[in-house]
Amino acid sequence: MIRVLLVTDLAARGIDIPLLENVIHYDFPTKMKLFIHRSGRTARAGQSGTSYSIVTPEEIGYMHDLSIFVGRKHADRSEDGSDAQN
Repeated sequence: MIRVLLVTDLAARGIDIPLLENVIHYDFPTKMKLFIHRSGRTARAGQSGTSYSIVTPEEIGYMHDLSIFVGRKHADRSEDGSDAQN
């Protein structure tokens, strides 16, 4: 069974969904704090989780800023799932 909850940024703060394993960002946030709050819905209370982002060419700069902000490299993938060339 696949369960999906589609929400706006209104749910980025203050909502607790136990056992949420994945967050998918359809529109990449322009502010890093918002990314952290959105992604923070997963991996709560010692659980593991994954945050995925769908990024348009116009949003790549925000993704690079996030990588610097959190101190981790991002995994670039092209539409076909292969490694994208930067």
